[in-house]
Amino acid sequence: MIERRRSVAGGWPIDLIVLALLLAPAWLPLLQGQMLGSDDGYDHLYRLIERVDSLRRGDPYARWSDNYALGFGYPVFHYYGPATTFLGVPFVLLGATLIAAINACLITGLAAGATGMYALLRGNVTRPAAVIGALAYAASPYFLIDLFLRSAVAESLALGIAPWLFLAVARATRAGPSRSTVSIALATGALILMHNITALFVLPLAGGWALSRAGLDFRRVGDVAAAMVAGAGLTAVYWYPAIADRGLVHLERLTTQYFDFHNHFNAGIDVVQRTLTFEYRFDFAQRFFFRAGLVQIGMAGLGWIVALARRGRRLDAMFWATVLAVATLLQSDAAAPIWESVPPLAFAQFPFRLLVLTSLASAMLVGYLADALPAGIWRRFGVVALGAVWLVASFSGLRPILLDLAPGEASEYALRRIEIDRSKIGTSTGGEFMPKSAPSDLFAVLDRAPTFSARPIPIVGATSNSLGAISLRLADADGGQVSIDRHAFPLWSARTDGRALAIGADEQRGFIRVDVPPGVNSVIIEGATPASVVVGTAAALASAIIVILAMPMRLVVRFGLALTLALIGWVGFVPRPPPELPGLAIGTFDSGQRLVGWHADGSNIEFFWTTDRPLRGDLRAALRAIDADGNVVARHDWLIGGGARPGGMWTPGLLVRDRVALPAAAEDGAADLRWAIGVTRERGYGAPLSGRTITWTDRCPCVAQTPDGRGIDLGNASLDRARTERSVGSADVTPRRPNDSVRASLGIAAGTVSLEGSDVEIGDVLANSYGPRDWIDQRMARLARRLGVVAPAAEVGHVGGPAKVLATVPPGGDLSLRLRWVALAEPIYDYAVTVQVLDRQGRLLAQDDEWPRRGFSPTGLWSRGFRVDDRFRLRLPSDTPSGVHRVVVGLYRRSDLRRVNWTGERARGDWAELGAIKVPPVGIPTFGSGPSAEFGPVSLVGLTAAPPVSARVGEPFAIEPVWQVNGTLDRDYTTFVHLSREGLPPVANGDSPPLSGSYPTSAWESGETIRDRYTVVAPGDLGVFDLSIGFYDPQSGRRLVASDGRDAISLGRISIVP
Repeated sequence: MIERRRSVAGGWPIDLIVLALLLAPAWLPLLQGQMLGSDDGYDHLYRLIERVDSLRRGDPYARWSDNYALGFGYPVFHYYGPATTFLGVPFVLLGATLIAAINACLITGLAAGATGMYALLRGNVTRPAAVIGALAYAASPYFLIDLFLRSAVAESLALGIAPWLFLAVARATRAGPSRSTVSIALATGALILMHNITALFVLPLAGGWALSRAGLDFRRVGDVAAAMVAGAGLTAVYWYPAIADRGLVHLERLTTQYFDFHNHFNAGIDVVQRTLTFEYRFDFAQRFFFRAGLVQIGMAGLGWIVALARRGRRLDAMFWATVLAVATLLQSDAAAPIWESVPPLAFAQFPFRLLVLTSLASAMLVGYLADALPAGIWRRFGVVALGAVWLVASFSGLRPILLDLAPGEASEYALRRIEIDRSKIGTSTGGEFMPKSAPSDLFAVLDRAPTFSARPIPIVGATSNSLGAISLRLADADGGQVSIDRHAFPLWSARTDGRALAIGADEQRGFIRVDVPPGVNSVIIEGATPASVVVGTAAALASAIIVILAMPMRLVVRFGLALTLALIGWVGFVPRPPPELPGLAIGTFDSGQRLVGWHADGSNIEFFWTTDRPLRGDLRAALRAIDADGNVVARHDWLIGGGARPGGMWTPGLLVRDRVALPAAAEDGAADLRWAIGVTRERGYGAPLSGRTITWTDRCPCVAQTPDGRGIDLGNASLDRARTERSVGSADVTPRRPNDSVRASLGIAAGTVSLEGSDVEIGDVLANSYGPRDWIDQRMARLARRLGVVAPAAEVGHVGGPAKVLATVPPGGDLSLRLRWVALAEPIYDYAVTVQVLDRQGRLLAQDDEWPRRGFSPTGLWSRGFRVDDRFRLRLPSDTPSGVHRVVVGLYRRSDLRRVNWTGERARGDWAELGAIKVPPVGIPTFGSGPSAEFGPVSLVGLTAAPPVSARVGEPFAIEPVWQVNGTLDRDYTTFVHLSREGLPPVANGDSPPLSGSYPTSAWESGETIRDRYTVVAPGDLGVFDLSIGFYDPQSGRRLVASDGRDAISLGRISIVP
């Protein structure tokens, strides 16, 4: 059905401005320069880091990342769509931080989706209806989930492209082949390069829509299909190698275990949320997955009904309603047989990805609903009402998690620590692109050496170039094998003097192993172009030339563009010059490490190590910049390979690569500096056995525990303080401080790390967004409390409290801590932090263990004077007992759980005391009638049970009084429970501080009702005794006096029997 096209020329700038204002809650948080807290976002961040780095090194399309997989290498870009990272590069080149570039990509996807849906609808509906439809798409729950909960940059951009593809299809089926077919090809290619899983759903849907609109006009359908095929051909440079080389990596990990689609179905027909406002929650354990919104489905249903009443829109309405129904029902576990019968669907991993189609279909139908409103004032009112309802339903439950991640904390060095900590590749993946020749569990074999099937040849020299090619000089020409600590993959080859050498993978580690024939004393390992890349590139170039020639422009221009593109493709295959042949080894240490090469690259230094004998344990290095007087002006200490190159991995014939950031200068203006490298032990520096030796005087505390160092002279040093501070992260990482906090002045240290202070905050500090939403949230929370919608602040906790506690936190509440660290020297190890809440007996109540700043600021990267704010959140269990509990902090090495001892006033061995928190009693305990009395600010209101009438000698019996607090007590009183005869001393007592000392009276607050328990053991004296209770000051012995003048209240009489 060919519909009447409405003019899209008039008023669109105003419409887009209105649309942008309506979507402000979606894009304003992304302008704050903070990182969205999600695993997908971290992955995209580090992929962007790799792409920027490869482009700066002169590699326009790097398929290999040398920094992933603990620096052993990972072919991530050989299999993952590259468009997302390429889109982020221009923002970085324009001066944006990496985090800002990621957020800019998210905003780009949002803007593209909103404007694309507006253009798609505007051809058939009124301007207000097009705005409402675009709002319904860009503010659809799944679009916002991709932006804020998952930070799925690639899928967000694909959502932005999808409406433009449908717009091009609509124009092609309406007006015949024209520019639209070229647009279809370009949109198809962009969709595949952005997110191939979204393309798996959207491309067949676009083809189906073309078929439904064109009817029996197969020529137009054929034009659309041909354009899509051409678009797929444009991207063959990406997808053909990925498919052709699928057997080389563990792609099965994309569809198994957690990523098995069977694990993510909604139960039965529970595929739509039941709340009017969307609940942004994903709970795998509770089987609560992302699903469509109730308002979203309801409005779309109304749009389908009203569209059926319009003759010219019935076909489209039925198409989109069918898409909505099918996409929604396919997320139910009842649809599992369908998923199992279509193998490509397994790569979708999560059925909730079909919400992409739900978003498209619902937006179209909502646009039809708005268009059906009667003209005049009712249409204006109706459009405003629809928009308001949609905004409230989509945004009222959205709380984006914004982390104050500093730009310098996202680096290749932090990535390695994150991978070790999480046992993941990147930040969240299970290693689906790990070469099959590598171990299935990379982290379980770190201490194992690679194997050789022939004589390992000693390496005496090494160097590299910016593209990762490595040139080796061998000790002899007798033949054998050499290896480097890089995973073997067809993207690498080996040669010597123009001859190709056999290259493979060793059986133990999957490292590159080169067979060196006799007569060869040098080897070059460099990038290779597999046949799959050649075929894919040729197909992409051919498709691009066809698309260019089909463009509606002058023939000479088309031929010029085609020739230019072919020339660019040819240049891409021109081999790059290899690195120069290296010199001989620079020096050897008595620990067995031999330095065979090094070079500085921008703000980094790469070292090449080898050994003549097997090694053991952690291997540590020290880089120094030394002035003419032998004083150290810049320093960096580290574990070689960031802890991923332990001694057990080292073996003769293996080249170990180690890349570190240049240290920052300790003072400006230092001149005539020289680089020196040494190796450190627990008690000092290792001794150089060969090479030019140099000595220096260091400032301690230092890793080697001695100021006098020695190592190997590397030559003249050049320091750029500003550049190195950014790379190392030496500047303060101090986020803004909320107003509601308490600072504790601390002066404690653990080795090379000192804890300067701490703040306490109540609430989820990690979800704190320092932006416009804070102002709104604070006032909404205040209004909610006034209306009685939420509990008052006293029931949800607050900062501070009696007895000088840090905070008052109810059971089930959150305690947030901000710790301020300073490095006294370079911590050689990566330490984890544990923050715990302990009761008076030392029993654990709650804890949070993490790397500093959630792994983004590992201590191994800290330099002297480095200051950083860290955050921890502890959730108290709902059954946490009332009382005053300790808050402690500790540091320990994750590798062997070895704790660090603290020094200072608050140090307690390997713990440091931060203070105490109060957990108040919750609710009013049940108690019966009994004696009552008022001891000043404390009243005895009853007993939970009457005391026993009699007790046997030696038999314990319990008294459970219930206290009502009416004021404050200025000291800690002890409760006495005495068994005595009138005028005589007690024969038995159950004296104890309240709640066995865990809840001192100085922490009691007015309005609390406290249930206590005391135990008395019946004495050996027989007879009838009075049982009394009261309070006394253990320091002075003075008792609290009741309102009637008594200092003890009788609870009854007890008979002691044999």
